[in-house]
Amino acid sequence: DNGLIQKTDVIYTKPKTDKWISFKSKFYAPEKALFGMTFSTYWINVLVIWSMTIIIAIVLYLDWLKKLIDAIDKFREYRMYIRKEKKEKKKNL
Repeated sequence: DNGLIQKTDVIYTKPKTDKWISFKSKFYAPEKALFGMTFSTYWINVLVIWSMTIIIAIVLYLDWLKKLIDAIDKFREYRMYIRKEKKEKKKNL
């Protein structure tokens, strides 16, 4: 790449659209690249907010958070049980 690289006023640079999903857009850029096209930052932000809202609604509806906490608790209890057995084996030897 024997081109110039803009180091000042980077918010005026256009995002590269050569990849399917590009995360290299500058934070304050007026356009973001997604699926090989450029979109207004406003619509990308709306898309992100709605997708996160839908994901959180699904997680809460299906009780995945409770299931995750229960799985962590079972793992912790299993680990404590294994430690207790090891201590008892050492005691018996």
